[in-house]
Amino acid sequence: MNTSHDPVSTTEDYARTTTTGDDASATTAGYSSHATTAGYSSHATTAGYSSRATTTEDYARATTIGDYARATTTGDYAHATTSGYSSHATTAGYSSRATTTGDYAHAATTGDYAHAATTGDYAHAATTGSLANTTAAGDFANAATTGDYACATTTGDYAHAATTGDYSPATTAGQLAHAATTGLRSSASVSGENAIAAAFGANSVAKAANGGFIALAQYDGTAIVAVKTAQVGRDGIKPDTWYTLSPTGEFVEAE
Repeated sequence: MNTSHDPVSTTEDYARTTTTGDDASATTAGYSSHATTAGYSSHATTAGYSSRATTTEDYARATTIGDYARATTTGDYAHATTSGYSSHATTAGYSSRATTTGDYAHAATTGDYAHAATTGDYAHAATTGSLANTTAAGDFANAATTGDYACATTTGDYAHAATTGDYSPATTAGQLAHAATTGLRSSASVSGENAIAAAFGANSVAKAANGGFIALAQYDGTAIVAVKTAQVGRDGIKPDTWYTLSPTGEFVEAE
């Protein structure tokens, strides 16, 4: 067992390093290596294929750069970063961050104020805490949030952004990318061609580029009475303009 300020480093394949003290560091550079820390401000770093880095306390960091690597933190203010193919980064603490840059990578956070970001194709980013942000920049990448005031943003083609919390925006910039929100007073925005912006919460807004579609729900109190759709560029619907539904179910520009 390693105590505080007692870093451990291995460079051989299948090696494992474990620390349980505060401010401890665990580093591995070999294939299929494992690095685990349980103390505050601890660091776990792996650089080999199929490596794993795990921390469970506050202010800890877990970083992997090898393919098929995993980085997991459960403490507050923790960071998990992976840059290899098929890598996973997971955080569960408040103000945590999960970042992946490799293809097929996943980034997931469940604490409030957490951020999940991916830049590789086919990558997924998901957050469940309020005020959390998730961003995906690769084609076919998806970004989803379930907390209030959380944001989901994608910039690749065929990428989707979805939010379910109140006051949460969903934004996509790629072609055939869709943005959908179901929370109260949320917004859905798409700027790519052939994309759909759907905002089904009460008093929500949506906008799309020319040729795209917007979809909004009409309410009578708390009951949905209709779902209205419109194609941008037809029937007076302007591109890149926020729309909402009037009490009578007509599309009107949002103030």
